[in-house]
Amino acid sequence: MTLKPLPMTMMMCRSDNEDIPNEEQKFRLQRLHSGINSTSSLETRIFNILNTWKSIRKDFDFKSHFYIGRRNYDFLINNNVVLEVQGDYWYCNPKKYKSDDIFEFTNGIFIASDVWKKDEEKQSLALDQGYKVVYIWEDEMKRLSDFDLENLLIERLQ
Repeated sequence: MTLKPLPMTMMMCRSDNEDIPNEEQKFRLQRLHSGINSTSSLETRIFNILNTWKSIRKDFDFKSHFYIGRRNYDFLINNNVVLEVQGDYWYCNPKKYKSDDIFEFTNGIFIASDVWKKDEEKQSLALDQGYKVVYIWEDEMKRLSDFDLENLLIERLQ
């Protein structure tokens, strides 16, 4: 088992201004101020593509940092598709890491298989609520031009 170093790049996220109970608002603010909700450069790249689509297509809409219960998802597209942008380190990309690799995150030390299990639970929650769940991994995005990434999004969102 190898201990993976903690990356130091994090940005604060935007928050939707929806009607939510005070207790839930406090929970989300605590997460925001703790740095748990963050917007990565990968998410920003996807956001820019989705924002362009929204500006030219009247039938297209999306939200960033969408919640189902207390679980935060990267994007909600047209109220029926959850799009998750998976960083290779933060989500322990199975193409790069073994199930027993150990990761140090800001909220503790985890084994890759535990991270995968938590993400499966998050996916199940969205599926149980009737959402389609789509993933894009960092290693995919880094290989693609913006044009090719846009085409991959179109393919996956259909």
